[in-house]
Amino acid sequence: MTASLRPVHLCRLLIALLLSLGCLGTAQAQIKIRTASYGRLKPERSVDVKQQLENLLNQGTTAFRVGPSLFGFNPNPGRANFLVVEYEVYGQKAFGRAEDGDRFAFKGVSSGPSYPPSGGGGDRVRFENAYGRVIYLYELSRWGSWEWKAQLDPGAVYASPARPGDRWAVTDRAGRTLQTVTVPRGLGLMRLR
Repeated sequence: MTASLRPVHLCRLLIALLLSLGCLGTAQAQIKIRTASYGRLKPERSVDVKQQLENLLNQGTTAFRVGPSLFGFNPNPGRANFLVVEYEVYGQKAFGRAEDGDRFAFKGVSSGPSYPPSGGGGDRVRFENAYGRVIYLYELSRWGSWEWKAQLDPGAVYASPARPGDRWAVTDRAGRTLQTVTVPRGLGLMRLR
């Protein structure tokens, strides 16, 4: 009796081979999820969703809308849930957070090994973490949405293209807003404390 592969099985075998050779699955190769939780911002009210996010990455999905339908359950019915993810992109620590209904995107996925970008011309502002603890930087759009930009260890500096008048927010690990700042004319270094 001879075994033959159906076209579906042959296709799956070919995809598995290409993934193992690194020809596909670049998002997975670029991103390593350290922790991922979905629920309230308190650990006892959230659920580990690391495996679900790794499955999305394996499928090439790097941006998606957050909500109970994505994970197939609602850990806190009647209340807003948050997706909180700590990950690495090309070995650089990164952090992202999104509330139900918001779009979550892994940052820097296609930037190549130089992530986070350096240089680049244009006006730049630098933020220095003088809080003495880890903080998270978000750029605020003119419509009020928050775009995560960086996780800063104590004393670390983050540089970004900016214009005078741009607004940024600083949060702690629990997502509490510590301060909002407006980029001044002349840009330069902004000490956050």
